[in-house]
Amino acid sequence: MSPRELVLAAITREIPDRTPRDFWAEPPSLNSLFAYFGYSDEERLLMELGVDIRHLNALQPPEREISSGVYQNFWGERYV
Repeated sequence: MSPRELVLAAITREIPDRTPRDFWAEPPSLNSLFAYFGYSDEERLLMELGVDIRHLNALQPPEREISSGVYQNFWGERYV
């Protein structure tokens, strides 16, 4: 099955050939993988790892400061 067919089968509760693979990493981890594989292109890396799902990098509202040194993102997550 193609990556698209795998994902659509999983969404429609059919039985795919295998579980679709997803991948997400923070920039430092992603940069380590780029260095290890010798790539600088994220799509090429995802293809090499056999990842089926792609993420959209849509713009988000800026994070805002709630109090001194405490920030909140679009999803309501707070951090220092």
